Amino acid sequence: MLNDTSKNNDPSYANIDEMVRCRFGARSLRNFPKVNAKRIEGGANRSQLKGRGMDFSEVRAYHPGDDARHIDWRVTAKTQKPHTKIYTEEKEKPIYVITDLRPSMFFGRNTLKSVTACHVSATLAWAGLLNDDRAGGIVFSEDDHEETKPKKSSRSVLKIIRSLQEFSGNLSRSYKKDTQIEHPYKMIEMLSEIRKIISPGCSIFIISDFIDLSDDCDKCMFELAKVCNVNLCHVFDSFEAELPLGGALGVGKGSDRMNLHTGNNSMREKYKNVFNYRINKLSELRDKLSAGLISIETNGNYLNTLALHFGAGRSKHKGI
Repeated sequence: MLNDTSKNNDPSYANIDEMVRCRFGARSLRNFPKVNAKRIEGGANRSQLKGRGMDFSEVRAYHPGDDARHIDWRVTAKTQKPHTKIYTEEKEKPIYVITDLRPSMFFGRNTLKSVTACHVSATLAWAGLLNDDRAGGIVFSEDDHEETKPKKSSRSVLKIIRSLQEFSGNLSRSYKKDTQIEHPYKMIEMLSEIRKIISPGCSIFIISDFIDLSDDCDKCMFELAKVCNVNLCHVFDSFEAELPLGGALGVGKGSDRMNLHTGNNSMREKYKNVFNYRINKLSELRDKLSAGLISIETNGNYLNTLALHFGAGRSKHKGI
């Protein structure tokens, strides 16, 4: 049964009903990144493990130990050397949707980064299930996380959605109370925790603003890329990319408020450089890890952005 808070239209946290409806938009996301499946179960993804299966893969020279029943007699007769047919088995891959709902995500002009991240996460989880894969997730708050183990069931996606609603609601309440956590999660600690949880051969989507992504995170990212297919979903607000010209911009957290004078060119340049560093760092990781990278602006149409990468007419090139 859904929480009563699902009826609440408070824009400060994700609405359960809206995340459930994300399954309709997910139907267009049928081209997920290909990953080598490790688990022998039915699914829509082909494994690179060669063996007896439903789909023909190739003909190659016979090796000692090959199944004699798969000898290709036509090619063998033509080349005068024994050749065998190789088949691939269809196997499923687990999908892990990992959502960062730490305090920096509670920011945005019209739509909060945290709310956008929840909708993106719900859509990807539904898409994984519709792609005949097991869908699971991990939701991070400032000092806690909750895992939903991958299952080929809508109940698994609904559990992820409930976690997203709960954590985004807690984020909203903690912001209003202006509470301080003594040892908050850092990005590097998040990545380390992810590596402990995920299983080899899965495909992961990390949805975050990556605000504290640094060179120290590289090792953790490389460790993840060794065992799974990594996709980085960068959620940002246009105010983070560049401040508006002139005037005073009111900003704050809880009871702490201040006016940011955006006419100072030096300050504007430093502000812009911080965002550009993050973009360059993500692009660098994309290239080094052969990872997917998607950039999603809070006031844009996130579903259109996802469709560009995972829809039927997606581009073959990775990037923002």
